[in-house]
Amino acid sequence: MALTPTLKKGCRSPRALADDLVVCRSCGLEQPSSAFGERCPRDSLALVPHSELQANPQDSLLGAVLAGKYLVVGVLGAGGMGTVYRAVQEPVGREVALKTIRPMTASRSELEGLGARFHREAKVMARLSHPSTVRLYDYGIEKNLLFMVLELVRGRTLAQAISQDGFFAPRRAMGVARQVLGALAEAHSLGLVHRDIKPANIMVFRGLWDEEWVKILDFGLAKAFRADASLAATTQTQGAIGTPLYMAPEQGAEQPADARSDLYSFGVVLYELLAGRPPFMATTPVGAIVAHREQAVPPMPAERSIPPELERAVLKALAKRPENRFANAREMAEALLKAIPHEPSLLGLEAAKAGDLVPMPALQRRTRAWPVAAALIAGGALGALAVRWATPPSVAVPEIVAGWPAQSDLSEVRANAAPGLQEAGPSSGASDDALEPKPRESP
Repeated sequence: MALTPTLKKGCRSPRALADDLVVCRSCGLEQPSSAFGERCPRDSLALVPHSELQANPQDSLLGAVLAGKYLVVGVLGAGGMGTVYRAVQEPVGREVALKTIRPMTASRSELEGLGARFHREAKVMARLSHPSTVRLYDYGIEKNLLFMVLELVRGRTLAQAISQDGFFAPRRAMGVARQVLGALAEAHSLGLVHRDIKPANIMVFRGLWDEEWVKILDFGLAKAFRADASLAATTQTQGAIGTPLYMAPEQGAEQPADARSDLYSFGVVLYELLAGRPPFMATTPVGAIVAHREQAVPPMPAERSIPPELERAVLKALAKRPENRFANAREMAEALLKAIPHEPSLLGLEAAKAGDLVPMPALQRRTRAWPVAAALIAGGALGALAVRWATPPSVAVPEIVAGWPAQSDLSEVRANAAPGLQEAGPSSGASDDALEPKPRESP
């Protein structure tokens, strides 16, 4: 099988310029779009939408068939050393996200490290079965190409939802919290910490009755924090890894991360959902890390009318010291449930194990969610991934790279200088206890 098919001139006929055609890159055969997800009858390569070929003319994998059963038919995003493709799995015809790493230009030691990381990520993903975690179907290596087959979810990231919808009402935010905490509870029970919880790594989509569901993406930074030497041995890193705007203080200080680090990051997400902005609005990665370590968390805007007990729960998750936060996802969920007492079964860890989550009440959507794949390439060694949002011609949606605007240089960073960071800014210089969040008093 050739992994580098080229587009023949026959593919560029006037008829092929129509969007309702699929094309074979090898022989130039054109078929109606009803043949999407099928092979070319002449050479058995995948038939690819012409629009994909126009958008990605140099991508050598478009039209290829991996592992004898994954027809590569589209590009969902690319960054660093890898790309995420849309593919069709034979013979069932299921659309999947195909995550790849191209290590061909790496040195031997780098290649070994990437392979170990890739297998480690697959091992992590295979252990997760919660309905709010993206599923891993398969993975493998073909001609030095590492690939992972993931569930394809159509929706938008929570970052996109915040950008389009603004701040969330408390009950809607609790619907997100219910599902995210359920997924984290499962991961933490397996001894895994995500280390990069942020809006860009949480997918939002609608169910049959217009209820809102979420899925956590990208366990590529996950790390074992319990005794699993075979897994932890491949997760040794130097520097702080994560996304600075959502990174727990101990991560910025290059200290070990545990379940409470994930709860801190999700506390930042909840703060942003309720307040309409993150607690710290730093303009550089260093500034964000310094803020999380040294600055007091500001109270939520009074005009949002956040219930004081809910604000107290969020601010507890944002405590500087891990020991001052919630001990686990269940404890955090119980605190949120007390703050919103009429929210049914906020977490339900029994449901988390059984995969039976109660959806949040349907909400009036202000914008339509356009399809995007629920598969991102991990940061750090794997590079940041730009997500290609499939939008109608009249709607312009900016690309998001690892949770920051596409042109920003603030995406996922390795903060090697974290312990001694200094940046001009409103740091109080007070003790850690004085910096712990303090909510508004109840009226």
